[in-house]
Amino acid sequence: FSPQLIARSAPVLQYLTVSHLESRDIKHLLYDEDGHPLTYPRLENISIRVMAVDDPTARHKAAENVAPFPVLRRFVSEKGYAFADETPFKGNSDTLDYLRVDIGSDALDILHKSEAFSNGRFSKLRRIVGHCLINERPPTCSDYRIKAALSLTSPATQILSLGFCSSYQQIVSSILTRSFLKNIRILSLENTSFTLSELLNLVKLFPCVTDLACLPGDIDPHLN
Repeated sequence: FSPQLIARSAPVLQYLTVSHLESRDIKHLLYDEDGHPLTYPRLENISIRVMAVDDPTARHKAAENVAPFPVLRRFVSEKGYAFADETPFKGNSDTLDYLRVDIGSDALDILHKSEAFSNGRFSKLRRIVGHCLINERPPTCSDYRIKAALSLTSPATQILSLGFCSSYQQIVSSILTRSFLKNIRILSLENTSFTLSELLNLVKLFPCVTDLACLPGDIDPHLN
């Protein structure tokens, strides 16, 4: 990872993939060596794989009134969310169409407080993949799993993929409090299993769903 190269290339970069990035190094994506804010006017695709984000003070954010990624279409953040606010999503509400975030409870709190995804801000956002961080303790993770991904949806969402286990009750309670989820057409619950009766009820809650993937569950005793 070369901060100098990133800074020099910022005006022309269209794709950026950075692996094994420590959270404190995020500042090098946002500021040059002299502390001046960086802007990436052509950058459409960002993929960041960070190390564990254990220190909240190591998170960074863009300068006030600066949108570093104004034409961003695809944002992927693996192993954690290393920004202190909604910095990656500033100024690109008309372009962002794919989002994958490995999110923990602390990052979820950050995005909630900054209202990053409130009121259907991202009209073109079509695919959302949410994964709960495996290093979170189960009591915390179980409470945030479904909320983490569903909180990132917009009224225009067509595809929602949850890459973690969630219970039927968690999903139902989240759906009932977010009426815009009825717009979802493709739903992938890749690590979740349902009984047949639960699956039928789930289909009713998503009237627009045309494709649904999940794990097979136990056969309902009363259907035998």
